[in-house]
Formats: sequence, C-alpha cells, structure tokens
Amino acid sequence: MKAEARARWRRFFTCKVFWVSVSCIMLYAILAAFMPRQPFLEFVRIFQAVAGVVVVIAFSADAWDSMTSERPDRTDGLIIGAWLQHICVCITGVWLLLYRLADRPTWMLDVLFFAFFSGWLSSLASILHVAAPGVLRKADHQDIEVPPARLRAVGLVASIGVAATLIVLASQPNVLWLVESLRPYIW
Repeated sequence: MKAEARARWRRFFTCKVFWVSVSCIMLYAILAAFMPRQPFLEFVRIFQAVAGVVVVIAFSADAWDSMTSERPDRTDGLIIGAWLQHICVCITGVWLLLYRLADRPTWMLDVLFFAFFSGWLSSLASILHVAAPGVLRKADHQDIEVPPARLRAVGLVASIGVAATLIVLASQPNVLWLVESLRPYIW
C-alpha cells in the first residue's frame, strides 16, 4: 500500500493540469498585486465571460445530442451540466462587468434575473454533475461501488445546507458585523 500511495502522490505532482492550474493562480496573484484594481477586475470579468462562451460553444453540439438522444447515456448529466454551468459563468461575468461599469448600482444584485443565473441554474447544473453514475450512485452495468464515506459526507453537507437555509430564512440575521470583520482579510 505504501508503494501505491507514493506512486499516486508522484502522479499527482507530475500532473500537467495541476501545474497549469497552479501557474494560472500564481499569474492571477501577480497581476492582482501590480495592476490597478478597477481595470484588473474588469479584465477578470471579460475573461470569465469569454471562457464561458468558449465552453458553451464547445459543448453545445454534445449538449444538444444529450438532450435529444433516443437513448440516454450515462454522461448526459455531465455534458448538460457543464453546458448549463458555463452559460451561468458567461452571463454572471457579463452581468458583473456591467455592474462594475455602471458604478455598482445595488439593484443589479437584487434582481431575479441575476439570482436565476448566478444561483439557481448554476446549482441545478452542479446537481447534474453529481447525478452522473459513479459519482453518488452506481450505474446498472458498473461494478463500481460508491464509497459510503462519500455518501455520508454529501448527506451531511446537504443537511447542513438545508438547516442553514431554514435558519437564515426564519431569522433574517444582520451579518454586517461579520462581513466587516472579514474585510481586512479579503484581498
């Protein structure tokens, strides 16, 4: 087992996707440190919207095939979820860019249109990712068992989420003190 664990860690640290991701995070930190904040945040929103459009275009034919197929495939949820998620990424990026360029009118964050794309549809797309066979459930033709620990962790997080939602809806707490106390630590 030790040799297998070492081999897995070796593969992890030689993973190109991992190092490209780390490099992109470092690039973000360097740019954020040296560029003026307003143009940098506008650049980030434009980049977000363009990246979202690229993925939407790349997945559009597969998403259409998944939605119109006579026989559903086990990857349909992943494909449709990725497609919907990136529609949300694109629209959220454009909306937040408009918000910044319009001198941050508060109404833009409090409309149902923004809530639908930034929260509701994005959450539904995430659920489609999790609904794929092998993630939380076993496919009919698979011998893969979903680890019970993963199921327990998802159940616990979902329960905490439902409880937090009910508490917030019932009490409507004023958390200005919390937000202001976090402000010095958020870059």
